[in-house]
Amino acid sequence: MIFTITGYMGSGKTTICDILSREYNFRRVHAGGIFRQLGLEKNISVLDMTKELTAKGDSEVDRIIDQKMIEEFNNVKDNENVIFDSRLAWHFLDKSKTFNIFIVVSPYQAATRTYLTRKSEDESYDTLEEAIDALVERRVLENKRYKAIYGVNCEDLNNYDLVIDTSYINALEASEIIMDCYKKKTLNQPYERLWISPEFVFPTMSIDRINKEKVDGYLDRIYRHESLEQVELIRIHDALFIKDGHNRIVAYNLAKIRLFNPRIVLSEDDIDSEGHIVKKALSITEQDILDWENMNGFIYNYRPKIIQKMSRNNNANS
Repeated sequence: MIFTITGYMGSGKTTICDILSREYNFRRVHAGGIFRQLGLEKNISVLDMTKELTAKGDSEVDRIIDQKMIEEFNNVKDNENVIFDSRLAWHFLDKSKTFNIFIVVSPYQAATRTYLTRKSEDESYDTLEEAIDALVERRVLENKRYKAIYGVNCEDLNNYDLVIDTSYINALEASEIIMDCYKKKTLNQPYERLWISPEFVFPTMSIDRINKEKVDGYLDRIYRHESLEQVELIRIHDALFIKDGHNRIVAYNLAKIRLFNPRIVLSEDDIDSEGHIVKKALSITEQDILDWENMNGFIYNYRPKIIQKMSRNNNANS
């Protein structure tokens, strides 16, 4: 088995790799370790080195890491289990031989994990808010650099065989999903490619349009362990918006379902051709979000900048 794994910082990739190594005898090849070591040698933080490389358009470090990954891939032995923990291994390794995994997480959850566990390491932060800002900034800068060097979008979820949200599940649960989906793929059986928390998505309409009878019907089906029709989402930057399925999302949240299996039907790449739909998604106000939180019984612990911006604009126009 050859896996590649990438995703948001603080999403639990290292712990997942540790579990796969322990339980399934995977050997981990870690690109981030190489990058971090180069930063230590230059006596600068990972974020500062990322900024420096992005500003210079310097790809030398990336090429060094790429070559190391390719060498490791070419040296994988028959029947050896290897997991490549790398932002770009999915891109330059043979996709016919790899199972490519992307892990997402709420920036708040990621920052909480990082802030609590890395205070004595090179990526330390003085406050939780600083950790959130630094993690988001680093991710944006890295993706920008990779687009410039390779012409690929690392955060395009279509690039991966499996996407898992670890905001409200632990690494062991994520590892079990990975192995179950991989087994189904090898047997040519259908499997769910997207595993997202219903608390990770944002509404695109006010709650007065929620049909409570439908919500109750969906709740009844959930309690009877019946599958619901797939929810359709729009992805803009790192925010997921509901295109179709608000009543189902309410039911998932009220039933305390931690993961569901949606379908992303539009992304920022579709904005030009589907601008009217995206504009509709961005028409909600701060009050709409507060009402949604109250109805669903939770509070968003992080709001992407696009949410903050659109709420200010729509509140000013309302």
